[in-house]
Amino acid sequence: MFKNDKQVLSFREAVVFLDVSKSYLYKLTANKEIIHFKPTGKRIYFLKTDLIEWVLQNKQGLAKEFFKRIEDKINKSHGNRNY
Repeated sequence: MFKNDKQVLSFREAVVFLDVSKSYLYKLTANKEIIHFKPTGKRIYFLKTDLIEWVLQNKQGLAKEFFKRIEDKINKSHGNRNY
């Protein structure tokens, strides 16, 4: 449907890229939960990099546990001070 090197995606392309329903993507844009652009006030566009960041924003599993351990070690070595 779209070239892999394309950086700006239409609404339809974003639905395919994210593998989500149209209604879910509309909900995300209406609630301003995902970065989007409306240059003419009607059509919605997305930067592919913003979509990738949105997907990766809430890491789960091993990566989340790894970063939690690092944070705990830093806090322990600094006497649990909050900066």
